[in-house]
Amino acid sequence: MEKRHIASHHAYPNVDGWDTDIEQSGLLLIIPWIKAKGIQKYQHKFFFLVYPLYLFNWMFIRDFRDFFDNNRVILKTQGSIPVVEKVKMVGYKLFYFFYQIAVPILFFKVSVGLALGAWFLQVIAASIFALFVLLPLHPLPDNAFPKLDEKNGLPFSWLHHQFEVTNDLAENNWFVRNVLGNFNFHVAHHLFPNYSYLYYNEITDEIEKFAKEHNLAYKRFPILTALGKHVDLLKQNANNAYYILEE
Repeated sequence: MEKRHIASHHAYPNVDGWDTDIEQSGLLLIIPWIKAKGIQKYQHKFFFLVYPLYLFNWMFIRDFRDFFDNNRVILKTQGSIPVVEKVKMVGYKLFYFFYQIAVPILFFKVSVGLALGAWFLQVIAASIFALFVLLPLHPLPDNAFPKLDEKNGLPFSWLHHQFEVTNDLAENNWFVRNVLGNFNFHVAHHLFPNYSYLYYNEITDEIEKFAKEHNLAYKRFPILTALGKHVDLLKQNANNAYYILEE
């Protein structure tokens, strides 16, 4: 999972067909320059019902498609996946379900309904938390969604690209830093993924100075403002605002 994240999301953030973290689905449309179709035209009205299911999709669909579908992004960035890795992925999933559901039932005499219900609520809570980290930092109308050219090239250099597609959160306190793992300093996370998050506060000061000196688009929003902007993006995409502006 870490290799997939670094090879696709860090290398191609906000790039349709390459960034697995903003992968398109049939229900929701994130990329502004793709025209909304069918139910996507109403996505701003039901997204709050879909987002809590985020990790269910990851567990039951996305991982299997990434490992067994030859047309997936992971193959474009990392090549074919060894059989042993596929076996490990399935094995770890089975172990996860064993200790999450089977262990409470078999060893602690918890009812099947209670075990399944507790697991279900846990995954919903984890999904909401995961999206609290992801949604305010990339898929906003203020961030770019660059198109590839005919040679699969991007319009910006890698450094410039990270500023165009990523923003930070304005909150910088003990609670936010520890709950989000300093992901509120998300530009630093993308530019220096191998550095400890403990240094992101100081690194961000230098990044902001660098951006001003080189006229780069460093952006920072309060978390609730950023989440509101994401909802605005869903509305714009549902209404095909990108196409209206082009015309």
